[in-house]
Amino acid sequence: DVLVIGGGIAGCMAAIRAAEMGARTVLASKGPVGRSGSSVVAAGTYLYYSPEEDLQGYLRDACRIGHFLDDQEMEEEVIRECHQRRLDMDKWGVEWDKEGADFVRKPGLGMTTMRNCYFHGGRQMMSVLRGEVERQGATILDRLMVTDLLTSDGQHPTRGRVVGAVGFGVRDGRFYVFEAKATVLASGDWGIGELHPGDNTGDGQAAAMRAGAQMRNMDQLGFSVAPSAFPSMPGLHPLTGHGAHFLNRLGERFMAGYHPELMERAPRAVLAQSMAREIKDGRGPVYMDCRHLSRQDLERLTRILPHTFKAFQRLGIDLARDLVEYMPVLYGNGPSGGVRVGKDCRTTVEGLFCAGGASDRMYAGVPGLTGASVQGWTAGGTAFHYAAGQ
Repeated sequence: DVLVIGGGIAGCMAAIRAAEMGARTVLASKGPVGRSGSSVVAAGTYLYYSPEEDLQGYLRDACRIGHFLDDQEMEEEVIRECHQRRLDMDKWGVEWDKEGADFVRKPGLGMTTMRNCYFHGGRQMMSVLRGEVERQGATILDRLMVTDLLTSDGQHPTRGRVVGAVGFGVRDGRFYVFEAKATVLASGDWGIGELHPGDNTGDGQAAAMRAGAQMRNMDQLGFSVAPSAFPSMPGLHPLTGHGAHFLNRLGERFMAGYHPELMERAPRAVLAQSMAREIKDGRGPVYMDCRHLSRQDLERLTRILPHTFKAFQRLGIDLARDLVEYMPVLYGNGPSGGVRVGKDCRTTVEGLFCAGGASDRMYAGVPGLTGASVQGWTAGGTAFHYAAGQ
C-alpha cells in the first residue's frame, strides 16, 4: 500500500503512521535504519510547544528565524503538531532530559518566545523509532538504495502518477521493483557539511525531479558556525541555549556589537557574518567559551550531544577548561530547498508524497528534526488515505 523511501526521523514517522492506520507498509533505506543518515548524528534538540503556550509568539519567532521565506501555514502546522509527536516519542521510549516529570526547556538560536527540549542523542532516538516501525508491523529493508520512481505511463516526467520505485541492494547488487499505491519520499537532502555526507547525496530529490515533481527553494543556502576542527559539528542550539559565549582573540564577547538582544543566540546567518567580520578585521581567531557553565549543564550537554563530545574528547578538549576555535561554515543542510509540498505533504505529482530534508523545508524556522517528524507523520497519514482510494 505505502512505500517509504528513507529511514531517518521523517521516514520512520511516515512508516509508523501508515502502518498504524492499517496500510501494508515497506520502508527502504540505503543505510541501516537507526544507524545512518542525518537524524542519527543530529543534535538532540526538539521544539517544545504545548497548547497553553503563545502560538503566535512561537510563529513570530519561527518566521524571523526563517527570514520570512517559510510557508507560514506549514510552520504553524509543525508548531501545533510537535507537542503530540514529542509525547508519542516519550511514550515509545525516547530518553528526554527532564527535571522530575518536566522536560528541560531552553531557548535556541533566534528564539525569544520559543523553547527547545532535548533528547539523549540521535542514535538513541532513532533506535527507538526503528523499534516502533517494527512494532507497528511495517517491513524494513536495510541497505537498499532506491534510484528511480516508477510512473503509470512509463514517462519521466510523467503525465500520470507515481506507482512505486526501483532500487538495488548496496551489498549484493540485487535489483528490486516496488509496486506501491502511494510512495513517501523521505530520503534526506543533498547534505553539504553533514557528519555522514555519503548518506545525503540527493538521490531522492533527483528521482522526484526526473518524475516531474516541482522543486522549490533550491537556490537557498544557509551559513552557520562550527568548530574549525569539525566544520559539520552539530550542537549550536543546545550549546548557546545553555549559555556558551563567543570570544574574539582579544577576549571580547563580540556579539554584543552585532546582535545585543540575543548575543550568541542570534540566528545562524548573523553569527556567521559577525564571526567572519571579526576574523576579517584582525580580531580572530574566534572561540566558543563554555568554561563558566555549571557541571550539571555540561553533563546534560554530554547526554544530548554524544557525537560532539566524543569528538572533543578525541581532540583532548575539555569544555570545562578549554576554549574551542570556531569559524563560519556553509550550512548546506539548512534551508536548502527540495521537493515542493503542500500542508498535507502532497507533491505536484499524483501518488508521490514527501517529508523531511527531501522536501522544500518550508518549516526552516524550527529545529529540523521537529519539522521532519511532523511532516513524516502527516505524509504517512495522507499516503494511507490516498492508497485506500486506489
